[in-house]
Amino acid sequence: FVGYTPQIATAVWIGNPACNCEMKGGRVQGGTTAAKVWYEFMEPYHEGQPVVDFPEADEEPARSRYIRDPWSSGKERRSPSTRLSEEERDAIEEEDKAKEEAERERQRELRNSSRTTTTTQRETNERSNDVIECART
Repeated sequence: FVGYTPQIATAVWIGNPACNCEMKGGRVQGGTTAAKVWYEFMEPYHEGQPVVDFPEADEEPARSRYIRDPWSSGKERRSPSTRLSEEERDAIEEEDKAKEEAERERQRELRNSSRTTTTTQRETNERSNDVIECART
């Protein structure tokens, strides 16, 4: 869980770096346990400090870029933006569809290549076994 104020940014990670294993008590998510730990740190840190507003942005945010989400499908997704026109959103959607189709095609080619490699390896192993058998006789 990551959060920030104008004074400080903090992050809390709860897990086991050695494995992707289940924690005691079931699923642990950023919005549950880690958020509680974050709050327990942030509240006393800000106690007695004046409330500070975030500064206004100097300019419009830049167009969003692709991000990869390893915890879901792993597909690249454009981060959402409400500042894009309908035409821009449509163009981005078409671009995203084309990229997804290209990725599906790449995966098909990899699967076909893998099958060819497996067949070639099997044939090589069979030839090696024949050579070993001949050497024994």
